[in-house]
This record gives sequence, structure tokens and C-alpha cells, in this order.
Amino acid sequence: MDEFRFWAIIQEGGPYDLDDQPRQLASVRRRLLGLPAVQVFHFHNLLFERVINAETWDLWGAASLINGGCSEEDFVYFRAWLIAQGRPIYTVVRRGEPGSSRGYHQARPRIQV
Repeated sequence: MDEFRFWAIIQEGGPYDLDDQPRQLASVRRRLLGLPAVQVFHFHNLLFERVINAETWDLWGAASLINGGCSEEDFVYFRAWLIAQGRPIYTVVRRGEPGSSRGYHQARPRIQV
């Protein structure tokens, strides 16, 4: 599995509001169930590479400001949410481009622990 196919699977379900996460997860699950085990393994590795790559102090600080605090566990969920928004948003936020958070205040994840 290459990066293009990884993002195609993620984006097929579309970015989700927090109330609609099950729809996106069901879409990803359906796609993965139709793949050979080795492809699912590669998907898993690509997902966790992106989770690890998004582990920066700047992003953790942003997650903390957005959510009014952010534990280690919350930050894992925040990064998973960021990946679920799709490649364009993930890429812009990872680069830290000026204005990358503009317009996302309505879709921000509110993490309940």
C-alpha cells in the first residue's frame, strides 16, 4: 500500500464532525476488510507513521488551546482526528503554515475523558 491509497481510504469517508465519527470509521473498516492482510498491515504502519510525525510541541500546544487542556492520551486522539480530516488538512497543519487553523474552530475536536 502506498501513501496515495492510504489517504484515499481515509478520505473516502470524508472529514467528520465528532457526532459522525462512526460513519467514517465504518467506511475505513469496509475498505480494510476487502484488502489482503499484508495491505492492512501496511495501512496500519502508514497510519502510525502519521500519528508519530504529528507529535510536535507546537501541535500539542495548539491542541491544548483548542481543547482547554490536552493530556498525552487526548493528544493521541487529537492526532487521529487530524489524520481523519484528510491529507490536505493534515499536510497544512503539519507544516504549520500561517493561518492553517483559520476556519477549523467549528470542526475542532472536543475530547471528553
